[in-house]
Amino acid sequence: MNRLTGLAGLALLCLSFQADQQVYPEKLGWKTHFRGAPDYNSPFAALTVLRWHYEYKARITNGRLDIRFNQFFGIDKNKSWVKSERIRNETISNQLLHHEQGHADIHYLMSKEARRVMESRSYRIETYKKEIAALADEVGKYFDEMQKRYDAETAHGNNLKKQAQWDEIIADWRYEDYISEK
Repeated sequence: MNRLTGLAGLALLCLSFQADQQVYPEKLGWKTHFRGAPDYNSPFAALTVLRWHYEYKARITNGRLDIRFNQFFGIDKNKSWVKSERIRNETISNQLLHHEQGHADIHYLMSKEARRVMESRSYRIETYKKEIAALADEVGKYFDEMQKRYDAETAHGNNLKKQAQWDEIIADWRYEDYISEK
């Protein structure tokens, strides 16, 4: 009986872990995700620091290269910050947090795309380490460019018309991601 309970618990744990991987980024909150000390030399009211890290295991069997990727991504809660004194009312707080949520959403979707790209490539046995490093560098630069573009086009969330356009872009990407998961 204990063995059956243990197996059921393990199955539930595996299902829970698998379900967690399909969840969109958590909803951001000022107190939860923005614990870092504000940079008062920065003109911005908030900063979301995003992290992306990958690792892989490579195995060569019978002249065939098998690579398993793993990636880690998310928000660095201890480096992300907000200048609370710049938030004069709830409307401004919601608008700014919504913009910062956009950064997290873009990062999540880009991370999924990075995984797809890195896993779908064919690598040569002789050069796979350099190829993966170059591709990861390219992916990282693309992440940065997309985040900078988001900030530039929305004027850091102050251009509400452009923010609404980006909200639609992000929603479309989420829908495409949802469909591709089916």
